[in-house]
Amino acid sequence: MSNVVIMVSGSCCMPWLASYEDKLEANIKSMIKSSDVPINYIYIPVTKAMFSGVPKVIYDELMQLYQTKGNLPLPAVIVNQQLIGHTTIDQQKLARAIDNLKGDLK
Repeated sequence: MSNVVIMVSGSCCMPWLASYEDKLEANIKSMIKSSDVPINYIYIPVTKAMFSGVPKVIYDELMQLYQTKGNLPLPAVIVNQQLIGHTTIDQQKLARAIDNLKGDLK
């Protein structure tokens, strides 16, 4: 199985997210690099998320959050088809999810 980390970005529609997303993306890339595990990183603007590799169940979950809370839960980070977090991403949880990919190779 190929390891994949996806960041669904909202800065295309909400420019004020750009600074936070830039930092988040840098952290993700750094975690991937230090993991010594082959991991594909994919950046997807929310406007293309439905058609660009975001699992339907996760897309539906994000849209449900939007409908119930009234704001888009972005950015969102997905590791191997599991939603790790959205809006304010827990960096420790993200690091654990990426680190756990080492076990997937055994």
